[in-house]
Amino acid sequence: MDLVLQTAQTIRDERLLTAGDKLVVAVSGGPDSMALLHVLNRLASAEEYQLIVAHVNHQFRGAESDIEAEAVEQYARGLSIPFFGVAIDVPAYVRKHGGNTQAAARHLRYQYLHEIAQKSGASAIALAHHADDQVETVVMNMLRGASPSGLIGILMRRREKNMELIRPFLRIPKERLLQYCQSEHISFYVDSSNASRKYIRNRIRLDIIPQLLDINPKLPEAVDRMSDILREEDHYLNEQTNQAAERMVHFAARSCSVSRKSWMAEPVALQRRLIKLILHYIAGGDYSSDFTKIESIRLAIHNEIQPSWSTQIDSYVRMSRSYDHIEWLPGLLDEQPGNNYEYGVESPEGELWITEAEAVLKIHIEGYKLDLDDIRGHLVHQQFEACFDAEQISFPITVRSRRSGDRIELLGLNGSKKVKDIFIDSKIVQKWRDQVPLILDQEGRILWIPGIGRSKHGLIHSHTTRLLRMQFHLMSSLEQELRM
Repeated sequence: MDLVLQTAQTIRDERLLTAGDKLVVAVSGGPDSMALLHVLNRLASAEEYQLIVAHVNHQFRGAESDIEAEAVEQYARGLSIPFFGVAIDVPAYVRKHGGNTQAAARHLRYQYLHEIAQKSGASAIALAHHADDQVETVVMNMLRGASPSGLIGILMRRREKNMELIRPFLRIPKERLLQYCQSEHISFYVDSSNASRKYIRNRIRLDIIPQLLDINPKLPEAVDRMSDILREEDHYLNEQTNQAAERMVHFAARSCSVSRKSWMAEPVALQRRLIKLILHYIAGGDYSSDFTKIESIRLAIHNEIQPSWSTQIDSYVRMSRSYDHIEWLPGLLDEQPGNNYEYGVESPEGELWITEAEAVLKIHIEGYKLDLDDIRGHLVHQQFEACFDAEQISFPITVRSRRSGDRIELLGLNGSKKVKDIFIDSKIVQKWRDQVPLILDQEGRILWIPGIGRSKHGLIHSHTTRLLRMQFHLMSSLEQELRM
């Protein structure tokens, strides 16, 4: 089918636009967006669409980027279509704010597109994503361990900031768009950075997908079919999540709360989705890809041995439990200084989930018989396990973040040493120091700093009959830092 007719059919079938709509067309100057502009311009007269062209020069490639911006403006004006363009120094933005350059470019680009759409009174923003982009996105999300929502990939139609984002080419392969540009004599530019393998997406496009296409030449169709299936299932689970939220979550003006008993009765799949929904309600933003954070919150709620605690989830949300009452509250980092936390552990048997460190502390008592080799073995420093004479350790114990003035009597050293100095000597970077937990006994003595060292308290000896074993398991990149 002719590309123009197929696009018109897609717009009708998916209800992407209605006659008379005004829309912003995002045009980079590449073959995909130039083809989209050409096709929509062909449809504009019949459907009475009002088009506006928007272009963002990210200033990644100097003069090359400037030439493309000028070419897009001239092409739009040649079609008598209003043009809006902006140059944004993305490299400078990343140097100032940090983060990934591609993510920053996308954020700033979409911000500008929304700004133009709102100022011009447009009802939609048209984007030129195609079937190859869909495959790349799904493969990339799969490699990251995405949820079913992530494996849906790009949506043909999505509402964002009260604006419709539409992708009429989402089922069209890139090769067909290139052929269209050639047959219609449409000039376009190829971004030289697309050949750079320093970007994950480019490596997927250049190295992985060609091999997958050798196995299944109909890979785009297979991905499209999977996306359709997952989209419907995701929609159903979202409905179930919303119903569960209405049933059990109390939404206040600036907080959310839930009964732990009601929470525990829900399936794990809905618990995870409820956490995402609650975090989005409190702080906004998208938490869908942060599995470690979501799972650490869920497991903290499941913790049986600690009836009350409070913790900082991130810079925007804090969370607390008081027996059956679980509550999420807004809390900016400057309102909640540091990443301070403290947990009390009453029982020498069980597991404690430490949300801030994205880790679990396992504690249990076991019988013990004298073995001199075993004693020597327990005295050897183990990074993530420590054993103590159970009779010498008084409960409850405390698991908390460091505090000013903390000192530990490290095994093998005379006297005590500041925890701050130990972190410096161990080359623990500043951002991780508030996450590393300290384990203290009832008397306030620091027994152990997982990954760093144990104290001389509670040593195993010839009269030991019961062993208190502590094991620390990390889910986050803190483990790599402590293993260095």
